[in-house]
Amino acid sequence: MLNEFFELNANGNNFKLIIKEYEDEYNSTERWIVDLFINDELSNHYFKNDWNKIHFNVSKFTFVDKSNNYILIPAERSMFIINTLTLNYFLLPETKETPGKFLGNIFKNNRLIILFSFYIFIYDFNTETYEEYLYPYHKIIDFKQFDNKLVFSLLNTTTKEFKTEHIDFLNWGS
Repeated sequence: MLNEFFELNANGNNFKLIIKEYEDEYNSTERWIVDLFINDELSNHYFKNDWNKIHFNVSKFTFVDKSNNYILIPAERSMFIINTLTLNYFLLPETKETPGKFLGNIFKNNRLIILFSFYIFIYDFNTETYEEYLYPYHKIIDFKQFDNKLVFSLLNTTTKEFKTEHIDFLNWGS
């Protein structure tokens, strides 16, 4: 995974997120140290407090939306979105509760859905509003996107029982 990168050329700009180093803090928190380049210039100043570290699990990470207008940087302490046309960025609000590990994200119908072990965050690009769903006694184990819905599996951390829930995309605008 080292030296791998995510890249996008859109709206006259080039974006590259390069994974440059692995970090394991006290054998409990794994993360990648990255560099963000915009138009071949190092742009780590976008990271809050110069914390250029992203969540370790990037297997279900989607860097850019289908329209190539927004990219997500899954920074460990404060994720942010960059508008590829204006280069403006938006820090996503931090949850009051521990969201758990980053599981992945989906861009769908002008929305960004971010899934963590105990938390789902949905940002609407049209209205610039967001919704939060906290699952304090359930751990999200996995998720899959189908054409019209997001299905995710939950494990009750007390009873160890599984259940499945979904978010329906049919009623969302385009």
